Amino acid sequence: MTMMTSSNNPVLTLRSSSLDRIKLCAGYASLSQRGSTENVNTKTGTLVHAYLEKCINAGKVLNADEADWESDSKKILGEDPEPEDAYVNAVSFANWFFKEYSSISQANNYSKVGKELEVYCEQEMSLDFPGLNAKLSGHCDVVIVYPDSVTVVDWKYYRSLDWLPPVEENSQLQAYAVMAAKKFGKKRAKVCIASVRHCETFWDTFSPQKLLIVESKINNIIEEAAKNYGKYTVGPHCDSCFASRSCPEYLDHSAFLAKGFQWWDGSAPKNNEEALYLLRAQKAAEVRIDSAKAAITQYVEDEGLIIDYSSRKKYSKGKWSKKEIYKGKKGKTLTLLKDYLGKDCAKEAISVTLSGIKRAIKASTFPEELYRDLLEKLEEEGLVEEKSFNSVRWRKL
Repeated sequence: MTMMTSSNNPVLTLRSSSLDRIKLCAGYASLSQRGSTENVNTKTGTLVHAYLEKCINAGKVLNADEADWESDSKKILGEDPEPEDAYVNAVSFANWFFKEYSSISQANNYSKVGKELEVYCEQEMSLDFPGLNAKLSGHCDVVIVYPDSVTVVDWKYYRSLDWLPPVEENSQLQAYAVMAAKKFGKKRAKVCIASVRHCETFWDTFSPQKLLIVESKINNIIEEAAKNYGKYTVGPHCDSCFASRSCPEYLDHSAFLAKGFQWWDGSAPKNNEEALYLLRAQKAAEVRIDSAKAAITQYVEDEGLIIDYSSRKKYSKGKWSKKEIYKGKKGKTLTLLKDYLGKDCAKEAISVTLSGIKRAIKASTFPEELYRDLLEKLEEEGLVEEKSFNSVRWRKL
């Protein structure tokens, strides 16, 4: 979603994933270069995508060692701590998906049933719009090419299904269908949104006539984006927009809204309009606070610290550590848990994390002191590692 320029021929380049937002705000197309939109949630999604790609290529569900999960986690997340449920969610979904859609998920073995197909993971595709001097590109997680059709599968790691546009209205998936049909010379297509956290899939099919219709709709979206490049539309959709904090219109709007707290006396709103205004003012205030935090963090990066002489404290960078079970050794850990806690209690710690084990012991009849002994045993067996993370916080001078 970038504006690429040459001396004579500027080209508007858009990502398929941006189409639904561009329908609401044409200016979204101009925001991609104004700061990173990545956070620990998007990075975790990338980690899960990498795991599922390896499973598809292998034609089976891979364990942590086979998928090199720990190495990928360090490479993708960097210093961000890995969410405890990421690996469990990925494996649970892979097991479910392979069972429900064996013809797709085990595509490498599909030739055994006499079908010819081609499978592509992390496939980059594009469409040119020379009349608009624009280009649309898309990064498809899985593309399966059959003799007479093509199927595109898109993994989603969203926490809530409410975040997913209905598949039949999803412009990103419609663009994938058009691009895949054109690239592989097929007249029919299917698309699938596969929700990893919820083990659900949502499908839509495209006849030759429907492909022409959605291609026309996509053309209209891109035409609107080209005509209104840099024109922003502020609204409820801004709340879930990763680029909103780089949007000059939204920042001006949030500064105005945040002043809504000046009239609020702490009591409950009297009507829906007051409640709605206060709700949006709260979000706007959060944006301003987060912006202030980022500015303060940048100051500490540049100057080293902030000193408060009155409280004899400094706000500075430092490190904190956390003990975790090695990702590739959770199977061995679970076996040890069964020996110590019994099968039923071990099941309660199915995430196989230290916090999960502690919760399981608390909820059981075992004494809480058992956790300390168990942790010591896990460390003796080489199943626990200590990770360090950077942080910025108040400390004593």
